[in-house]
Amino acid sequence: PDRWQVSTYPNGPALKAAYEAERRRHKIALDQGRCTGLNWGGEGPWSHGPGKPGGRRLCYFDGNDAVIVWTHERLGQPTHRDILVIARESGSDHAGLTRWWRPWHHVLGKAV
Repeated sequence: PDRWQVSTYPNGPALKAAYEAERRRHKIALDQGRCTGLNWGGEGPWSHGPGKPGGRRLCYFDGNDAVIVWTHERLGQPTHRDILVIARESGSDHAGLTRWWRPWHHVLGKAV
């Protein structure tokens, strides 16, 4: 992405409040739409794999920027952190941002 930022939170409720504020600010409906290289615009959960929740994500266009926002939740794992990440890619390159996001949303938030 052209720009990205990571914010850490002391606990799950604080992280969820920050995520909800972003979702409401950009008027993204819960559990609707997709964030893929083909479809861009929506909100929903993401997981590390079957039965392994990871957090939530939303995506939208902001002018000429493709934007993805996601949480990586601790969920009781001592080696994880509660984080919120916002990444932007200019040129409305949501396909490129999707390719970048795929590996990173699993690892950002893990700490030893």
